[in-house]
Amino acid sequence: MKLASDPNAVGFLMDALRHCKAVGISGVPALSEKANLEEGPGVVDLSAATRVKEFVSSARQGRFWEREKD
Repeated sequence: MKLASDPNAVGFLMDALRHCKAVGISGVPALSEKANLEEGPGVVDLSAATRVKEFVSSARQGRFWEREKD
């Protein structure tokens, strides 16, 4: 998949994770794997349309400091 081989796309997701921001993922498993994305606080799999509200709520919260590494 093109996105998975694009270092800018991978870097964007890695930066979002590093900065503890909300991330929505859907339909690009190779990209998610390359960026080490796993569902957790603020990381929402949007494959099911019912999860969009959860992602919007996460985005409103802002940061997920519990993901911050020591």
